[in-house]
Amino acid sequence: MPSPQSPPFNEAIEEFQTFVSQRCQQGSFGALPEQPETDCAPPRYLPDPDREEFFRDVERLKRLLDVVLRPEDRHRVRLDAVHQSYTRVFSTLLCIGRGAAITFFVNRPGFTDEHLPFTNRNSFPNTFSDETFFDDFCKRQWMFCAPKLDFQEWWQWESERILPVVYGEELGRGGSAKTFLLKVHPGHNNLHREPRKVRGQRRHWRSNLSLAKLDIGW
Repeated sequence: MPSPQSPPFNEAIEEFQTFVSQRCQQGSFGALPEQPETDCAPPRYLPDPDREEFFRDVERLKRLLDVVLRPEDRHRVRLDAVHQSYTRVFSTLLCIGRGAAITFFVNRPGFTDEHLPFTNRNSFPNTFSDETFFDDFCKRQWMFCAPKLDFQEWWQWESERILPVVYGEELGRGGSAKTFLLKVHPGHNNLHREPRKVRGQRRHWRSNLSLAKLDIGW
């Protein structure tokens, strides 16, 4: 089976990569209220409204598919299927230079956008000749997996999950928790409700600012 590497760089892919680079936002890792003390840059994610804006133009998606797919593979990938259910998956593939591998995902139960993130190596589409495919995909997928935030009794995320928030000042701490002021991306903010009690604590919403109490032990 041939490697699913994309064809040479072209204008359609350049347009996509430029868009992602310009629209990505700084986020925060899901497991810790502070960023690890490393030389690495803060994690970045593409907000859902921006991804939806880019792919709203179906012709733009068609141009990308025409570039990355071999002529003999194009009948296997329906444009409407990718548009409706695979734009996060396809975006990840484009970012790792494997756009052609969308053929391994479409029409396979359990591999649509709603099933991201993919973490099971054994069930991941097997491309045989591409030994680093799974690892490369897993590292990059988080850029397109920022969650919508709503009221929950308990939030717990994977350590790699990029949250659409920037932690502001620490407002207090007690017991096993810290309270932070958060700046939440408006496209991912479903906290706009009347404040209510959640396990003895009150979370407030004002514009794109919220309070969150976080367990230090995460």
